[in-house]
Amino acid sequence: MGTRSLTRVIPVDGNEVLDIDSLKNAKEKDISKHAEKFYIALAKYVKSHTMDGSPKGSLINLYRQYDGHMYGHGLDLADFLKDLKVVNGISSKLKATDKIANGAECLSAQLVSHFKKEAGGFYLMKFKDEVGAYAEEYIYNIYVVSFTLSATNTKFLIHVSVNDVYKDERDPNKYTFYSDVSHFLDDAKGGLKKMSSTF
Repeated sequence: MGTRSLTRVIPVDGNEVLDIDSLKNAKEKDISKHAEKFYIALAKYVKSHTMDGSPKGSLINLYRQYDGHMYGHGLDLADFLKDLKVVNGISSKLKATDKIANGAECLSAQLVSHFKKEAGGFYLMKFKDEVGAYAEEYIYNIYVVSFTLSATNTKFLIHVSVNDVYKDERDPNKYTFYSDVSHFLDDAKGGLKKMSSTF
């Protein structure tokens, strides 16, 4: 058997994570003032979600049977997410060539369509509340964080966490959190370079 992985897409209400009623009429600089508090809260959310294995609102549970490691599925996933913009409603100002997803649900559908091209290889699985239930070695969580600024203005951030299932809980590299897709892509490419240098 190859290296197996699970990929999940988890919508997160940023207003709720920040424990504030509303960010209405806030400017982007106002959101950035809350960044430290937000990332601490999100890191706790991510760790809790990853450690207990339960989906906590994930829209999909995509199982990949082979090449689930960072320099395989991680790199493929990072390439898919690269330059992707999540929006709330499709504006007429957008170009046909713009790489967008209309919310986390649209991103989930696009992700499945992107990877599932033929029989076998990829499967949509039931959620189980146990890490390793599908003998997965990696779990990739895509967090689509929304901030509602007004009735017509929602901003989105994409974050990724990777759980190396078989690493010991005390290993600092067991859980990796990426606040930016470009850092995730760099790490995945770095893994590919490391693998290439061993041949």
